[in-house]
Amino acid sequence: LAGGFYLRSGVRSPGGDWQGGILFDDWVRDRAAVENVDNRRTMVTTTDALYFGSMGYRLIDSVFVPGVAWENWDTALQMSMIDLEAFGFVALTLWGTQALFGRERPYVRHCPGFTEESCDPDSPERNRSFYAGHPAIAMTSAALTCSHHAHLPLYGGGAADALACGVMLGAAAFTGFGRVVTEMHYASDTVIGMGVGAFPGFALPELLHYSRPKRSLPKTST
Repeated sequence: LAGGFYLRSGVRSPGGDWQGGILFDDWVRDRAAVENVDNRRTMVTTTDALYFGSMGYRLIDSVFVPGVAWENWDTALQMSMIDLEAFGFVALTLWGTQALFGRERPYVRHCPGFTEESCDPDSPERNRSFYAGHPAIAMTSAALTCSHHAHLPLYGGGAADALACGVMLGAAAFTGFGRVVTEMHYASDTVIGMGVGAFPGFALPELLHYSRPKRSLPKTST
């Protein structure tokens, strides 16, 4: 996490040496982009809410549910550290990639007209399209939710735990969709971002922590 935040704030903002789409990017953009400025801003606000909300949900789900509801703070600590491990992986790869490959965001073709800040040639956000951070984080949060609830009956087991996984996956998918239609990212940025985000959420917990028999959530003895 420290390395990721250093790359985000301590390294010079990337230049726009990579412009335009690849593969299916232009085809998707031409057919899916929202042209109305107000609708774009609404969608951007929505994806921001899902981005921060997905991380907030992980805090509630990993700390307060096992700690307060189940009175098992050891499980809460372990779940929280797994979450931090996954988010640390994304932070390091996301901001490292953006520092190496300054890809101009697709909305720049509309400038001026989106927001004055976004169209500022010196804006630090102008060339941070690859890979897509909002979808990566949302997918990491969703994958962590699915991993935790597959191994721990946090909501009592059964449909409730499956629903938590499904809702978070849906939120991640909508975040990716929203970032594409607002031209904050190309479709390829989003596909790669969601793939990278899925790895630490699904694979790392399974390989490093959950490769043991399922366990219950007994209350901590006092």
